[in-house]
Amino acid sequence: LRACCDAYAGHIPMGAASNAFIGFAKRVAILEDPTSAMQWLAACKAGTGKVQA
Repeated sequence: LRACCDAYAGHIPMGAASNAFIGFAKRVAILEDPTSAMQWLAACKAGTGKVQA
């Protein structure tokens, strides 16, 4: 998060923040393959996104 804030403030390049975030995601095993995520999203039923009363 610090790298993202530093990039937003202009203290470090955006690429450095992106690399830091990707490195973190790989380290904690939360980086998802984009194609598998898109297949998961495509399988979801479309709706309004509102909670039914």
